[in-house]
Amino acid sequence: MRSVLEPRYDDVVLLVSELLTNSVRHSVSGGIDVTIKASEAKVRVEVTDDGPGFTPHEPRGDGWGLAIVEKVADRWGMKEGDKFTVWAEISKNPA
Repeated sequence: MRSVLEPRYDDVVLLVSELLTNSVRHSVSGGIDVTIKASEAKVRVEVTDDGPGFTPHEPRGDGWGLAIVEKVADRWGMKEGDKFTVWAEISKNPA
């Protein structure tokens, strides 16, 4: 797996860690799905749970997780539906 994600392996691990930690903290049932997709150009991480979700950039005061995600990821966002998903993308080759 490491060779597929190089040269951004450590950044991807950090994104997964921060997104997963947020889901563990905010999930209602503890059911969490993690998806990692790697293409030639980028890696996309999605973490889905049944927590209440949040408003982006709303001051929460309960950690650095999303600030780190915003700093490391090239793009990130969320999807609401039956469950709540936070996703982040990172290019494999840093600019």
